Amino acid sequence: KTMIARTQLEFMGYSVAWSPFNSGRISVSTSQHFGIVGNGKQIIMDMKSKTLSKVHVEEMSDGCYDSAWSQTSENHLVYVCGDGSVTLLDLASKKRVRTYKEHTAEVYSVDWSGANKRYILTGAWDNLVKVWNPERTQCVRTFSEHKNCIYSTVWSPHEPELFASTSGDCTLKIWDMNDKKAIQTIPAHKYEILTMDWNKYDKHIIATGSVDKTIKIWDRRALDKGELCTLEGHDFAVRRIKWSPHKPDVLASAS
Repeated sequence: KTMIARTQLEFMGYSVAWSPFNSGRISVSTSQHFGIVGNGKQIIMDMKSKTLSKVHVEEMSDGCYDSAWSQTSENHLVYVCGDGSVTLLDLASKKRVRTYKEHTAEVYSVDWSGANKRYILTGAWDNLVKVWNPERTQCVRTFSEHKNCIYSTVWSPHEPELFASTSGDCTLKIWDMNDKKAIQTIPAHKYEILTMDWNKYDKHIIATGSVDKTIKIWDRRALDKGELCTLEGHDFAVRRIKWSPHKPDVLASAS
């Protein structure tokens, strides 16, 4: 395979998200000094002639950790930062439509629902998960069961009211946004859980990745039997996992 485009970033890259509308457009969240201290940049890029050209750059006084595209507007993007902010950006005007500052610590994860297309989900190091409606000035719901920082928050691609979160408290929690308490809590690993993803073909199957260097596959219908399987092979913590949108039994991971 041939690399079709590349660029050099000034800061450390934390996440990348493809636009669901423009096949050549990506959003890149970056942080200075590996995200420990320093500034951040949220960068929008287009692929042109084997390079990635900057369309717009948001410069922040703290690190940028994650971003997600709207599922209904090609110009709307949400990104999250180390200062606890959640910012909705309009690329047409290149202006910040709204900035929420209800989290009190680093916001590490954001997801825009693909099933209901209406809500934004964030997880932060204040141990809180929040749900937002971009048309409102405050969060819609706050969920507070986790006992440690939250690393991953992901909407279910099958059921519009469901989402999942993983945390430094070594649990995976499944939530219905209409309930105050998690509907399922899984002590999935003995060490911090950095990432999770829903299977795109089976609404009951979830994968988790941990500091313990393993990936575990779970069936929500049979949690009393433990994980379906454990995948080993990484030498360091598993930081990101994604189920394939093309095959039900293929999973990608990064460490």
